[in-house]
Amino acid sequence: MVGSSAVVGWASNGKGMVKQYYLGGKSPDECPANKGLLKLIKNKAVVVSRSDRLYLAFQLSTDYPQPHLIYAVGPEDNLPYGRSLQLPVHRNMASHSFNYTSGIASNAGRAGDGTFPRERQHGLLAMMGWGVLMPIGMMTARYFRQLDPCWFYSHMAIQVTGFAVGIAAVVLGFRINAGGLKNVDVHKSIGIAVLAMASLQVMAILARPDKTSKVRRFWNWYHHNIGRAAILLAIGNVFLGLSIAQEVSAYVVSYGVFVAVWVVAVAAFEVKRCYADDD
Repeated sequence: MVGSSAVVGWASNGKGMVKQYYLGGKSPDECPANKGLLKLIKNKAVVVSRSDRLYLAFQLSTDYPQPHLIYAVGPEDNLPYGRSLQLPVHRNMASHSFNYTSGIASNAGRAGDGTFPRERQHGLLAMMGWGVLMPIGMMTARYFRQLDPCWFYSHMAIQVTGFAVGIAAVVLGFRINAGGLKNVDVHKSIGIAVLAMASLQVMAILARPDKTSKVRRFWNWYHHNIGRAAILLAIGNVFLGLSIAQEVSAYVVSYGVFVAVWVVAVAAFEVKRCYADDD
C-alpha cells in the first residue's frame, strides 16, 4: 500500500468526515491528510453511519481507474487525531479486483493469507518462458555449435520448455480480469504475436530441410529472424506487463539485470565471432 492514495471516511458525534491521504509509509507521520494522487471531485464525497455500518461514497475523475481496490478498517474508538488528522494503523483489510465494464468484483484475498495472485503467476511464467528461456536457447544455438550435437539437443530442450511455460502464461493471462487497465490490449496483442511466432518456430522443426538442400538457407533465414523478432517482442512485453501491473521494483530490477547481462553476453559472443571469421 505504500505509495498509494487512500480515501478515508469516519463519523463522530453525528458528523461525517472524508479525507484523502497519501500513504507515504507505514507510520501515521508518513501519511499526511489532504494529500494524494486521486483526482476527487469537490463536494462529491459523503459518509453515512447506519446501524453500526459506515457507508462511504466519493466521485473520482480518471480515464483509467485502477481495478485493484483495498479496503481497510481502522481500530475501534480510535479515529484520526490531532490537528493533522493522523491515521491510526488499520486492524483489518481485504482487497478486490473490480471490472468496471461488467460490474463484477472478484476477491483478491486478504492480507497475510498467503495467496499468490493470478496476475503475478502469469507474469512470472511469461517472464521465465518467453523472456528468459527463449533468449538463452537462442544463445546455445548461435554460439555453441562447436559442441555438436549437444548444442542442438540443448537448444531444443530449452526452447520447448520455454514454449510450454509460455503457453501456461498465455492461458493464465486470458483468465485475468484486467478491465480498466491502460495498455492491456497492447500487451495482449504483443503476447499473441509472440505466441504465433513461437508456434511457427516449433512447427518449423517439422519442415526442417536437410543441410544439403537448396532451400536450407531460406529456412535458416526464416528460423533465425522470426526467432530474433519473437525474443525482442517478448522482452519488451515483459517490461510492459510489469509496468501495467505496477509490480514491485524488485521484479523490474531483477529482470532488467538479466536482460543487461544477456545483451552484454550476446555482444561479446558476436565480437568473438567476427574475430573468428577474420582468422
